[in-house]
Amino acid sequence: MPDSPTKKETGLREYIDQNSNLITALGVFSALTLFSTDLETGIFAAILSLVCLTCTILIWLELWEAFPAKDGGAKIIWFENALALGTLALVVYWLTKISDLYTDALVFVIGLTIMWPISLGLKKWNVFNSLFNAETGQKKFLRHVVGWTLIIAIYSVCITFGYKVAPHLKGFIDEIRVETHATSTFSQKEK
Repeated sequence: MPDSPTKKETGLREYIDQNSNLITALGVFSALTLFSTDLETGIFAAILSLVCLTCTILIWLELWEAFPAKDGGAKIIWFENALALGTLALVVYWLTKISDLYTDALVFVIGLTIMWPISLGLKKWNVFNSLFNAETGQKKFLRHVVGWTLIIAIYSVCITFGYKVAPHLKGFIDEIRVETHATSTFSQKEK
């Protein structure tokens, strides 16, 4: 029986070469998240930064899935951990930076969370075409009316739910902000 060729360890250079577009997109959306949190537009800053943060997290998850399971070298493991910690730090920074707008941002997060399984189900079971006896691409006006009606209905539920949950979440995040500020102040006093 011939010997099976030994599998070459995936190195950091190969990983970056294979995923350079995703890594670039991760950098762009991370920068956009940071930039949009500083906009002077209140709720629009929260929404824009949340959209960019969501894209950052989705891209990071895609990159994370692409890391080699067993055959990665030390550099690629360091890189994987650095990306994970950097993404976590961005999320914590965003949470503390946007804390004054939690209610509005939370409504948006809840809306995305509720809309995801609904959209998935509608597409998976081809609900629109089945209900209205249509082929893909037909009855576009009706498709838009039904889609916007569904979005408005979900958003209305999210507003109600979001305004009930947001004060509790804000209190929790404010505790994190106080703790991180106390830790950074303590470390500066030691110097």
